[in-house]
Amino acid sequence: MDFLSGFRLSVLILFFMFLITWLGTLSQVEIGLFQSQKKYFESWIVAQPVYGPLHVPLPGGALLMAALAVNLVLGGIVRLRRTWSRAGILITHLGIALLLVAGVVKFAASSEGYMRLYEGEKSSEYVSYHEWEVTIHEDVGDGGFRQWVIPESMFVGATGAASVTVREASLPFELSLFGFVGNADVLQKGPMFETSQPVLDGYFVQPRQNDKEAEYDVAACYVTATAPGAEVSPRDGILWGAARYPLAVTVGDREFGVSLRKRRFPVPFEVELAKFTHEYHPGTMMPRVFKSDVLVRAEGSQPESMLIEMNAPLRRDGVIAFQSSWGPQNAGPGDRLFSVFTVVENPSDQWPLWSCIVIGIGLVLHFGMMLMRYIGAEMKSSATAEAAR
Repeated sequence: MDFLSGFRLSVLILFFMFLITWLGTLSQVEIGLFQSQKKYFESWIVAQPVYGPLHVPLPGGALLMAALAVNLVLGGIVRLRRTWSRAGILITHLGIALLLVAGVVKFAASSEGYMRLYEGEKSSEYVSYHEWEVTIHEDVGDGGFRQWVIPESMFVGATGAASVTVREASLPFELSLFGFVGNADVLQKGPMFETSQPVLDGYFVQPRQNDKEAEYDVAACYVTATAPGAEVSPRDGILWGAARYPLAVTVGDREFGVSLRKRRFPVPFEVELAKFTHEYHPGTMMPRVFKSDVLVRAEGSQPESMLIEMNAPLRRDGVIAFQSSWGPQNAGPGDRLFSVFTVVENPSDQWPLWSCIVIGIGLVLHFGMMLMRYIGAEMKSSATAEAAR
């Protein structure tokens, strides 16, 4: 208890936080922001290369934040002496604890992606930057279709020769996924080279190094469809995130389309881009203003006109939409433009604000009480000196 709640552990945690932040920031030059975040800030242990094959284990961001939470709760809340003089310190520590809880909730329950709209277009979903999903569609006539979605969490282990079989009671077949790669090309097999990858109909999956900008990675995997007592055609295929058309699978007299795509998230309202405006600084190509006039429609209500611009996001029903970019960059006068919004669903969106307010109240109370004690002591000292004279 003395160690877990003591200042020595606090100093040790802060030192390693500084070290991990420094190393993680430097690593972004080589591996990019997303991979650096995964390696240094979302891990429990980091194997830090030192020289050649020599690596040194360091505590990762997850371990450091967990240790900080334990140290803060035990030393700053549980073991803190309950006196009025320390009320401000207790409130400050409670605010910091709330800030840590907000980080945990965001990490565990938030989702992030983008919504790209041309003027006049509308959407009620956004696309993940990094997560993938396998979708199965069946045309049911009259312009309708039935859809099954397999999230990446169900097949992320289907790497190399390991396979993951997905079964759905309402589907007449099952899918076995294997050889999943987070970033890959699908290439045609030529007679002049060999590959260790499986070749299907003259094509194979060629893994690529992860892009520094992880949102540009294109995943791929092999798939096998089987149906007890029914003929499946084709039985084997390749799913690729950049494919223009889905893999057509026929089971008996039913036809399905199977695709690998970035994960979609629904939002509880529809956004329509009415007008996009952008301006440059005079004589430069540096953006000065870019903003979007949008119509927001919730089910059963009238559309509401809203403005999304830099540093002024849309906040509604737990969804935050930021103005992030626009295009096409080479658009000429009169060309149709699109606007890109970064969309975040974060249950703890406002918690950091509330925690900072609590921390501020605690600091004002603590230093205010110290100031009053100092003023009282000075006045008493002055009165004693006057009486002595």
